[in-house]
Amino acid sequence: AGHRVRTALNGESALGVAQDFDADVVMLDFKLPDIGGYELLGRLKKVKSLQNAKFFAISGYAREDIQEKAPAVDFDYFIMKPIDMSDLQKLFLNNFLN
Repeated sequence: AGHRVRTALNGESALGVAQDFDADVVMLDFKLPDIGGYELLGRLKKVKSLQNAKFFAISGYAREDIQEKAPAVDFDYFIMKPIDMSDLQKLFLNNFLN
């Protein structure tokens, strides 16, 4: 859809990508092989280039389950798996591409 995208396969590489990429949106899965999603979110929020980014939680768990487990975790949006691409595009259009 014309977006500039960077990917990372684990938490450590995501932290590296974050240092060099000024992202508007970070989509973060909870099940990573090296760093837990909650810990990674906290670390990413400290990265200067991501200070204005919006953070999306991607999970097979319900939003309520995520908030129950970590009520202090502050995600901007929650996306349930499997991701419906048309819903994701609408979310971007309505919130980021005004």
